[in-house]
Amino acid sequence: MEKFNRWSDPATGINPFVPVNRNHRLSFIAKVFSFFGGILLLLIRIPILICVGFAHFILSACFERIPVNAIRRLLLRFVDVVFIGTILFLLGFWNTPLSYADRNRLRLRRSKSNNRPTSVGSNIKPGDIILSNYTSYIEVLVLAYWFSPIFANVVTKDGKFEEAGVVPESVWQTVARSLSSGGLPKSANTRTLKQLSKENCGSPIVCFPEGVKTNGS
Repeated sequence: MEKFNRWSDPATGINPFVPVNRNHRLSFIAKVFSFFGGILLLLIRIPILICVGFAHFILSACFERIPVNAIRRLLLRFVDVVFIGTILFLLGFWNTPLSYADRNRLRLRRSKSNNRPTSVGSNIKPGDIILSNYTSYIEVLVLAYWFSPIFANVVTKDGKFEEAGVVPESVWQTVARSLSSGGLPKSANTRTLKQLSKENCGSPIVCFPEGVKTNGS
């Protein structure tokens, strides 16, 4: 494995190209049991996921029409925590903790004023912009579960990234975008993040600034 050393990430020591070996091999009976057990779980989970997702879609669409920001925000947070939390649980994400990056491990210099809040994300306010990496729809669901944000998704006016802007989209529009394999959508109604932040309706804003998935797909 020495020949792979130069590909190791210097901050984490993780090498993305070295294959992960199983400590033990499953017997034939265990493989059969695992296969049919997986199919059974799939048949149980899919109808539940559809029902929970549809309920979240309907309730979110109804609560978005409430004119009072404080009440709308409270109800949307409740819906996201309950229904999206259930979806994540059904997908196998039993726990989604928030923690700060380890400065020592990532070799980051400490700031002069160490004024971090005790809880990650506790100081997020309406209009704040959250920039995130983006590899799949799971990031979308987790960010919706954590913050109930508006998703500022990247679009272009004429297909050129130099003319890119953002448009506000819901969690399900963003999930649908993450499942598509097309290029950046085009829209004449682009805005800047600053403009969207000023006109937001009581929610933080999440943006995936790369415009494409981090894994290159």
